[in-house]
Amino acid sequence: NSVHSIAFLSKLAVSDMLILENKPNNLSEALSLAENTLNECNADHEKALATRQIGRVQFVLGKIEEALQCYKQSAKLDSSPPHVWLEMARIFQSINQLEAAEKCLKHITTKMQHHHFTASCFYIQHLLYHA
Repeated sequence: NSVHSIAFLSKLAVSDMLILENKPNNLSEALSLAENTLNECNADHEKALATRQIGRVQFVLGKIEEALQCYKQSAKLDSSPPHVWLEMARIFQSINQLEAAEKCLKHITTKMQHHHFTASCFYIQHLLYHA
C-alpha cells in the first residue's frame, strides 16, 4: 500500500530530522516516533528500518548497548541493507572495538561485492588498520 509506505517513511524521516537537531526534547520525541512507527509495522523490512532508527536515537543518546541490540535485531530482520552494518561498524569503532567493526565491514565487502558501499568499506577498513 503506497499510502502506508509514504506515511511510514515520512515518520522515519521526521525522526531523523529530530536527531539532527540533537536537542534533548527532540531526541526523546525522535525515539518515541521511531518506537510508534515500529509498532505499526507489518513487514520485516519495515521492522528492520524502524528498529535501526531506534538504534540511531539510542546511539545519539549515548546508550551504546541498546543501540547495538537494535542494529543486531535490524540485521536479523533484514540483513541485506548495508547501512545497518556500516552503522554498527561506526558504533564499534567509537567504543574502540575495532575487530567487531572490521567484521561488520567485512560482511558488506564479502556479501555485497557489487554494492556501492563496498568502496567506502574498503576505505574505512584502511583507516581502522592505519589509525
